[in-house]
Amino acid sequence: AESIVEILFERGAFDGSASAVVADVLRHMAPGMLAMLFSVITLRALFCLPASERAAAVMGVGFTCSYAIFSYFFLEDGIVGIATAYSISWIGFFAMLFCYVVWRSGQFGK
Repeated sequence: AESIVEILFERGAFDGSASAVVADVLRHMAPGMLAMLFSVITLRALFCLPASERAAAVMGVGFTCSYAIFSYFFLEDGIVGIATAYSISWIGFFAMLFCYVVWRSGQFGK
């Protein structure tokens, strides 16, 4: 991953250590990016259920608060800590959203 980042971002504007940091940040953000993609798809399913807007809003505020809290606790790790907080928050949001959609759709327990 580091060599790809060097080719894409370095081009004389940054040194090798900056490219290594960017590669490390992307490595820590990748699980969160995948969870964000799954969350967007699951939100589409959520909005197919009647009267789901309030639950989506509450979960969105919950995601924002969890990201702020995790960012505070991982702040000592610098930008990598912020990337870790991003991933943890999106994974938690997706898990909560997925469980809610399955529960509301009536498929849980069948």
